[in-house]
Amino acid sequence: MTKPAMSTRLPFPRPKAGRVRTRAWSWLAGADDRVLALVPSERSFLEAQGMVIFAMACVTGFAVAVAASGWWDVPVTNVLWLGIAWTVVICIIDRLIYKSFGTGRVANLALAVPRAALSVMLALVLGLPMVQFIFRPSIDNQLSHSITARQKQARTSAIAFYEPKIKAANAQIAAIEDKETTLQNRVSKFTRLSGCEGDEPSCSHTHLPGCGHWCRYYARQASSARVTLNRARPEDQKTIAGLRTNIAAWETDEANEIHNRVSALQGDRDLLARAEALSAIQKQHPEVTKYILFVLGLFVCLDLVALVMKVSHLLITGAAYEEVAAALRERDRLEAHRLTEETAVLKKRFTKEANAEGDVDEVRIDVDRARRIANEEALGQA
Repeated sequence: MTKPAMSTRLPFPRPKAGRVRTRAWSWLAGADDRVLALVPSERSFLEAQGMVIFAMACVTGFAVAVAASGWWDVPVTNVLWLGIAWTVVICIIDRLIYKSFGTGRVANLALAVPRAALSVMLALVLGLPMVQFIFRPSIDNQLSHSITARQKQARTSAIAFYEPKIKAANAQIAAIEDKETTLQNRVSKFTRLSGCEGDEPSCSHTHLPGCGHWCRYYARQASSARVTLNRARPEDQKTIAGLRTNIAAWETDEANEIHNRVSALQGDRDLLARAEALSAIQKQHPEVTKYILFVLGLFVCLDLVALVMKVSHLLITGAAYEEVAAALRERDRLEAHRLTEETAVLKKRFTKEANAEGDVDEVRIDVDRARRIANEEALGQA
């Protein structure tokens, strides 16, 4: 009589209905219901660890949202979706890491070190925006002072660049106008003196009527000044027009540069500007550095709570869950080994059957060949 085949599967008890609602927490901790059914004492710890993982993922997600609001200079409410997405991603990553823990200390350490490094990097990248969020009123006040000072410096710089040019052009225009005014006064003066010499004996040098020597002399001076004025006036007007055009362009450029630089500085409130403002606050108030280091350290510690829980639990209570999980994986490998061996047996069987079919075909072909040859020989003799 053949013995009944021994079942290779273990009877796993089903989880109670009251435990269904807590499976999500243990799932986040990397737990498997098939393993928990054999080590129910580990369920409470894994559920607590899952809650911690979810809580810390929410904290990290909020930190990502705060950092994104600083990077893009938008309200936190507009980037909450990014925090939710990061929470989901970090939960999946943590589940993968904690599910990979086994019974080997070296392997567990190899898993714990990258996760700890990730926590430190997250603290450095996301901790600074969180600190800026905490000290936001002081940072805004510092930014207002620094922006005002930089705007004043921008105005002073623009004025110092354009005003000397404008002042020099105005001085050149004034000099040209003064020269023309001098020539015009000279024409008026000598015209008046020439008329005085010719028509008013009382005011002439000779006190004689008629245009004499002095009359003609003053007339020549007036004519010379008039010719000089008329010859220089077109060129002077052209020069003055060009200078006034340059002055208008410089004044427009000065106003535009001041407006653009002031507007740019007014909107300079990104993450880098806030970091500079925070550095200025640290220089003014050294005690702020202690709070910043505390926040960064707290961020790292909070993110490492679940990892520390897992490692300490493995070191103190042993790896009961991991040992059962490893045994079940070995049982699954046995199933895989059985399928592999069955496949090998089938491959050998199919190979031999194919070889046998090939041998039969060869014999059949030889018999048919001999028969046909005999028939041909009989026909030839007939």
